[in-house]
Amino acid sequence: MRIVIVIHSQSGHTANVARSVASALRDKGHDVDIDLLRAVGKVHSGATNFELRNIPDISSYDAIIVGCPVWGFAASPVMMKFLQASFSCKGKKILPFVTMGFPFAFLGGTRAIRRMVDALSLSGAALLDGEVIPYGFGLSAAKMSAVTNRIVSRLLE
Repeated sequence: MRIVIVIHSQSGHTANVARSVASALRDKGHDVDIDLLRAVGKVHSGATNFELRNIPDISSYDAIIVGCPVWGFAASPVMMKFLQASFSCKGKKILPFVTMGFPFAFLGGTRAIRRMVDALSLSGAALLDGEVIPYGFGLSAAKMSAVTNRIVSRLLE
């Protein structure tokens, strides 16, 4: 299966999860690319006055994983701008994930996933349950492995 992981990452936590998931999927024989979204202009929680420098072409992929940090109790505005772009995902699986500094999912992560799913609801994709990844108490190797296994299992079901 051809899979793309589209992420926005500032501190590196989201990128670390993406690399771990990509490695696990490659170990299972899948072709995986990671695309990092970049913005032009000042980006902060709630920002709208910026442009995306790159919008990945997802048309040739069978499945898409989208990941971003939680900023101000919401998904990063860079990811939301990408998700609100007009593209068709008919017949593709999409799995969202978020990373967050707070230790509990209800402190913004659950809402961020819900907003991402809402933005994707008209894309025609088969939306899979998202994953909230709190790193407030640290993200040990064991926790990273568990998160990676949950994402990979969900995607390959």
